[in-house]
Amino acid sequence: MLTNTAVFPKITTNQLPIFRQDYGAYTLFYAPGYLAIVLPEQVEQFSHAPASSRHELTSITTQLFNHARAAQETWTAVSSQPFTPYCLTLYLHNECNLRCTYCFAEPSPQPALRLSQPAITAAAKLVLATCQAHDRPFTLVCHGGGEPTLHHALLQQALQTVSDMAAARQVPLFRYIATNGVISSQTARWLAQNFDMIGLSCDGPSDVQNKQRPLWSNGNSSEQVERTAHILHEEGTPFDVRVTITNHTWQQQAEIAAYICQVLQPNEIHVEPVYHSGRAKSHRSMMDANLFVAAFLKAEQVAQQHGIPWRMSGSRPDQIHGPYCHLFRHVLNLVPEGIATACFKTSWPENVQQVGVQIGELDEKNGRFILHQNQIEKLTTKLHPIPESCRNCFNQYHCVRHCPDHCPMETTDSPINSFRCRVNRQLMLTRLQETAVSLWHKARSSNGVVGQKITNEFVGVHTKEVEN
Repeated sequence: MLTNTAVFPKITTNQLPIFRQDYGAYTLFYAPGYLAIVLPEQVEQFSHAPASSRHELTSITTQLFNHARAAQETWTAVSSQPFTPYCLTLYLHNECNLRCTYCFAEPSPQPALRLSQPAITAAAKLVLATCQAHDRPFTLVCHGGGEPTLHHALLQQALQTVSDMAAARQVPLFRYIATNGVISSQTARWLAQNFDMIGLSCDGPSDVQNKQRPLWSNGNSSEQVERTAHILHEEGTPFDVRVTITNHTWQQQAEIAAYICQVLQPNEIHVEPVYHSGRAKSHRSMMDANLFVAAFLKAEQVAQQHGIPWRMSGSRPDQIHGPYCHLFRHVLNLVPEGIATACFKTSWPENVQQVGVQIGELDEKNGRFILHQNQIEKLTTKLHPIPESCRNCFNQYHCVRHCPDHCPMETTDSPINSFRCRVNRQLMLTRLQETAVSLWHKARSSNGVVGQKITNEFVGVHTKEVEN
């Protein structure tokens, strides 16, 4: 398991992000997105091989150098690219019928502010124009600080508006909605028939679900979630399940995986340790990162037996990425009052303004949605740099780092070896070691050097614009 000692130390003889880890039977060389395994008798020669493609040794060194350079160039380009939203995420309101013990959004059981139709229409026009200009599909996400299905007329109108506008401009549309599943059978069928993908939140068996995600009346929610999953299967609509792991449930991950695979049977399971904000501030006594990872891997094995991925989004090896900031993911996220936020964690207008992440709003005079380019540039400058504490880490280009628990907009604290940091590194290191074992057999039957591009097919993590 990961300790505070160096893992994959950076090779300091060049300025590229190439890392080396020595084991008894082999040595690993890693550049973002590419892994090479070298047997002991070839290590010295490989270490000095020039970047050329004329020989197997130098062909693999070329791959390492190319991936390292590409990571640096891509990361630099991110900060200079304009904000071009292809995804419109709507936080329709901040009302909810559940009282989850850890909710970062802290929604209300009472009527609250809602997104206006003019704001939705104006934002959709902006995103559609971007999609047309860049020949990209439009992604609509209904998510947010509350349960989006509570006001069906608002949801239906928003969906119809965006669908009609996309069809008129012949822009492909992908429709996603996140729900807590505590909805009527009629609503569940309507979702299944009108969305391409559904995210269903469930934390596990009834004892876990009902304790962590009770109704506002303190009633149980598990039976309704199971009914919703059953209806989605009947309708043939793909869905994933989003599981929040707390300091009370981390040891039960295998049990949780078994329940979800056997009872809910989703296409995928997305796992997140609880975000430390809102009601979850009381969950500060988080579990040890190494123990969490060990339990996570056991749960993953259970899920694999059912053919269902068990994943986390914190480290994605097929993407050069940093934290979840919308600016780097090209997401226009609207909250009630028609303002746009750069952070998925801010769902109340006053919170968006307080943190300083408002990047646009509806201009009611002319009906246009206005982006604040100066603010976007300031936020990009502040949020883009890799923290000093991360600059020698092998996972620096494939990690959300401490997001969302520690944000430069809220604190100057950039903790070294924070819980999320250690989990992301340990999971990635585990996958690299697993891959190395299979490559080791190939290396023994070849010239002692084997390389492989790293993709999400071998690493149990996930990337998706709609996932938070």
